[in-house]
Amino acid sequence: MDSYQISVIVPSYNVEEYLEDCVNSLINQTLGINNIEIIIVDDCSTDRSLQIARRYEENYPSIKVLKHHINLGSAAARNSGLEYASAKYITFVDADDFISDNVCKYAVEKLERTECDLFLYEYDYYSESGKKYARNPSAKLFSSEYEISNIEFFPEIIFATSVCNKVFKKENVQTLRFEASRIEDVLFSTESLFNANKVFISNKCKYFYRKREASGAISKTDTYFSDKRNYQDHLMVNSKMNDLKLKYPQYAEMIDWFNARSLQPFLYNIMGNSLFSHNEKKEFFYKSKQIFKRIQLETINKIDNPVARSNILAVQKSVFLKFFSRVIILKVKNKIRRVGQKVWNATKKLTKVTSIIFFVMLSQIFRLLPKYRNVWLVTERGDEAQDNGFSFYKFLRENHREINAYFLIDGVSTAEKDRLKNYDHIIKYKGIMHKILFCGADRLITAHRGTVEAWNYRLYKKYFGWLAPRQKYVFLQHGITKDDVSDVLGKENTSFDLFITGAKPEYEYIKSTFGYNASEVAYTGFARFDELHNVLSNRTILLMPTWRKELAWHASKEERERIFQTSEYYLRYQSILNNKQLDELLSHHNYKLVFQLHHEMRCFADHFTTSSDNIVVNKVEESDIQNLIRTSSVLITDYSSVFFDFAYMGKPVLYYQFDYDVFLSKHYRKGYFDYKRDGFGPVISNEDALIEHLQTLLEKPESERQSDYQKRVDDFFVLRDQDNCERIYNSILHLK
Repeated sequence: MDSYQISVIVPSYNVEEYLEDCVNSLINQTLGINNIEIIIVDDCSTDRSLQIARRYEENYPSIKVLKHHINLGSAAARNSGLEYASAKYITFVDADDFISDNVCKYAVEKLERTECDLFLYEYDYYSESGKKYARNPSAKLFSSEYEISNIEFFPEIIFATSVCNKVFKKENVQTLRFEASRIEDVLFSTESLFNANKVFISNKCKYFYRKREASGAISKTDTYFSDKRNYQDHLMVNSKMNDLKLKYPQYAEMIDWFNARSLQPFLYNIMGNSLFSHNEKKEFFYKSKQIFKRIQLETINKIDNPVARSNILAVQKSVFLKFFSRVIILKVKNKIRRVGQKVWNATKKLTKVTSIIFFVMLSQIFRLLPKYRNVWLVTERGDEAQDNGFSFYKFLRENHREINAYFLIDGVSTAEKDRLKNYDHIIKYKGIMHKILFCGADRLITAHRGTVEAWNYRLYKKYFGWLAPRQKYVFLQHGITKDDVSDVLGKENTSFDLFITGAKPEYEYIKSTFGYNASEVAYTGFARFDELHNVLSNRTILLMPTWRKELAWHASKEERERIFQTSEYYLRYQSILNNKQLDELLSHHNYKLVFQLHHEMRCFADHFTTSSDNIVVNKVEESDIQNLIRTSSVLITDYSSVFFDFAYMGKPVLYYQFDYDVFLSKHYRKGYFDYKRDGFGPVISNEDALIEHLQTLLEKPESERQSDYQKRVDDFFVLRDQDNCERIYNSILHLK
């Protein structure tokens, strides 16, 4: 064949144990081996790697072996492959790694269809022992598939420095070559990224980086801080990355983030490293200072480790001796702290084990009393009583008094006290009776993962489960699962014996993709759905967005506040709350709008203000959210699963999604639900259009507002009656 669709360059050096796995993953590509040019560059191997490569070359016309006569390193090997590569698209696979069988076909198809210059696909570490390895910030990119036309909106991409999980358009990299370095990928990968007009991100195929765990099989990434060359190479690459700011000033902040995060560990470790002389350490410090000196505080604060952040600030402000002394003191303190932490952890572990044994024994005594036999322990978050957990608990106390159902809650608000006053068997969350009943309960039932547990359930079950052999763990859920959260709620990450679902498509999705057996997933409908029938709506519009983990989850309050106040999330919703056209619309139709933050975002409630008498900013702790959901007439949300409750009640929904691609890349992976294809209302991306849609909606009679989406609702909620709790009860009762 004279032409190939893609060239795959494989640098090879002393990889006889792994080369076959690598090449087999290439010849088995669904694109077809005849369409793939495979270039194996042997860098003067001293084992059987060359012979293995030659054997493949003899059997497959599209495989070519190039041989270096002296060992030049992987950079030179890749450059040799680039000189030979003839296809329109080029990718690299290291000889000890392998790829999923759809990479070549999928990448070529996407690049052709989207006219992107670069295809970036998901990576993972392959460990024969099953050990998990942390991934760098670029891992956030692979929550879904999407095109990027401006990488500044996805700054984590700067850490995607490997060339191996990328497919390049040849014309975009034909002037680039690899630097002779032990981290030769960085500059090549970065420049190709900066030069790309568009980038396609995919999580539909995967690159597997092998972690060599056998004795004596240590990769260069595992010896970074004990090999002098790594310090030198990193400083060289960071310096050249810094120089790129002159050529690509628009990406200066991203480059600074990369340099700050990647160079700081070497600067920290070199200070106590006997491999380096005093003068070498001093030189390394001042060259690093040149790189760090103009990095802004906002960029430094993106680094998770507070010690790393303070070290960079210290470099900016210090001379060598002051910084050297600081690091040596830190290292001594850290060593003392580590020893102290080990002693403290051992003491805590002993105390916890002793405590568990005590409560396990106590629970066996309590189970002799009729009041504490056949216990079903129910909860939500531990401080709320207004969701599926409380709805199901009420059902049990009102309809199945033979079940000793107890509800766990603590720190309740006035509203919750009113809801609880008519019910007995209320137990203090995390109190003594919680621990006793946890050990002896037949059923542990929760609307939120982990909240019913007095201790880590898996460890408890492993060592003490034999004392309560009938105990089963039931997950009621808080909201309909629509996204791919299998990494959190998948079977391998939970201990659920029964996963309750609220809709037919959700049930099919959980059952088919989350790893549960068919008997471990039940479509019953949610407990709170029983209370969503025959509810009278008032003239209230509920504006209820979901949360953003990149805003809510920050180590320090100061950093969280600073990032939030400049976020698009805050600016967009604050703008709506002060929209004059909206205020006039509400006045004209005699409606109120209630802005309700998600539980995880309530720390930001005081930032939102409005000058309108028609708009109310609610605080989570002051609200009966379920009553608000039941009585509101219209919902405006972005991605919150509360829209399923509105659709279930036959009420209209407007989706205001101004950050769709960013949300999918940073928050949740996309699951089975597509808002435009499956949603129960229009999907809107700008504020003016949102007000227009709302105006159109309010001008319709209430009976006609949801008619356009009713079939979608009916197909989604096959069960729409007031028997949800009864079905849940029967499913739990018959657990084996």
